[in-house]
Amino acid sequence: MKMNKLSFLVSVFTIFSVSVSQLVQAKDISVSVINQNSKVSNASYLYPISIEGKWGYMNVEGKLTFFPQFEQAGKFSEGLAPVKKVGGKWGYINKDGYSIPTQYDYAEKFSEGLAPVIIDNKYGFIDKTGKMVIDTQFECARAFSEGLSAVKVDGKWGFINKSGQMIIEPTIENATGQFSNGFAYYFDGEKYGYINKKGETVIKAKYETVSNFSQEMAGVKESGNKWGFINKEGKYVIQPQFNEARFFSEGLAAVKMSSKWGYIDQVGKFVINPMYELAEEFSNGIAKVVSIEDDGYINKKAEFIWLPLIYRSEAFL
Repeated sequence: MKMNKLSFLVSVFTIFSVSVSQLVQAKDISVSVINQNSKVSNASYLYPISIEGKWGYMNVEGKLTFFPQFEQAGKFSEGLAPVKKVGGKWGYINKDGYSIPTQYDYAEKFSEGLAPVIIDNKYGFIDKTGKMVIDTQFECARAFSEGLSAVKVDGKWGFINKSGQMIIEPTIENATGQFSNGFAYYFDGEKYGYINKKGETVIKAKYETVSNFSQEMAGVKESGNKWGFINKEGKYVIQPQFNEARFFSEGLAAVKMSSKWGYIDQVGKFVINPMYELAEEFSNGIAKVVSIEDDGYINKKAEFIWLPLIYRSEAFL
């Protein structure tokens, strides 16, 4: 599936030509909002890209929508994305500019209407207006998933609901995952297993490392074995064969064979052959990858829609 030399050079020329014109259209919210055509300004989901050490955003067509101007930039979720002002604090942008002013020491993406933020070394949760709805009080916190968030209190982990009420008491010694498909992983100090929303063990801790459940499957690795995928009964549905594996998203999972990453479907068949140095999950039909040529975003046909060959990203989110 690699591009031949001629196709690759044509792609370079095309993307470079388009990218230069996009710099004029992109938004620089540190100064003002520049007019764009309606297709770009109405984009509902944007993707972070890095150019010369600063972060901006592109849309699903690979068009630059926010001029690179942030020190750090997170992924869009529920219409908002956390960004860090250069030398400053974190806030949130929507597709038009700042939605919640920079005021946090750290900020994560929104999930189920709430986002974890840090103020004075403590985690709390805000809503989309920036209102603090669960006061800063936790040593650590994860995004909400299926109505629950993992939080750390006095060195131990438990789960709260959106009212801040502790549903699963903080008795878990080590970090846990997010609930997905009704299960969350836990670590007993030696191995990983899974619990349900009552805090009961449903899959015993026997794995060396695991991923969250997604689309009724989870990637797991047993000691001395490779990565495979299990179902909620703990049975392998895709046999161990991968060097590394990520969770399923939009029907595909990034997996590593030998030294390269590719994508498999839910029966374990490769739909994008291993050819990348790194690979992320798909979101709204595109995924971020790092190839021999450069890093960028691909669609499910393995076609690059953003390939900044002149600039190389300094981080891989």
